[in-house]
Amino acid sequence: MKSQLWITALTGVAVGLLSGYTLCGAAARATPPVQHFAFASLPIRAVNALTTRSMVSGQAGTIGRLVYRKGAVIPRHQHPNEQYSLILQGSVRVSIDGQTYLVKAGEGLVIPPNVPHRFEALEDGTVDVDFFTPRRQDWIDGTDTYSAGPGK
Repeated sequence: MKSQLWITALTGVAVGLLSGYTLCGAAARATPPVQHFAFASLPIRAVNALTTRSMVSGQAGTIGRLVYRKGAVIPRHQHPNEQYSLILQGSVRVSIDGQTYLVKAGEGLVIPPNVPHRFEALEDGTVDVDFFTPRRQDWIDGTDTYSAGPGK
């Protein structure tokens, strides 16, 4: 009886250790590599005539750098991603749910998922760094619909 308990206990410990080893090993192999980047070296995409964007994505989020000329517009849109926008240089007017926000350099907004919003650049050289979670699959696939001219 005692030896049967020992065998059961040792078997349980061995299975636990082996399972842990397998899970840890699998988790280690599934971890993506660290991405070290500089926005200046990332490809730049013309979003519209007055806006460019560079971006990088990980497993759970996307970060993008948008550079606007005065009058650039990102038309009213919405997406399932939570958006954190930080204006590093210049200023933008953002329309969200009937409210207008003037966001200047050093200021930002957190826009909840699925909330319609619109950006308009008020100065040349406005730099906006946006973080999205989950990642922006439409940006990754190139299927976003931001192609719009000034004033749209």
